[in-house]
Amino acid sequence: MKGKSRHKHKGSSLRIFSIYYFLLRFYYPEPLLLQDVIHGIVYLMFLYLWIHLEIHRLQKFLYG
Repeated sequence: MKGKSRHKHKGSSLRIFSIYYFLLRFYYPEPLLLQDVIHGIVYLMFLYLWIHLEIHRLQKFLYG
């Protein structure tokens, strides 16, 4: 019984991974280019900087 349940869990996780892979293929039909990766990293850096500045501004407003 344990072997069957383990196999069933493995199949479900594999199915979830294949769904994620299908969605990734749907949104990125071409291979991911290095340019896209660099754009993503730059976007995340700007997002981090913006959140950091907003938190700093909020702390200055709250605590003086």
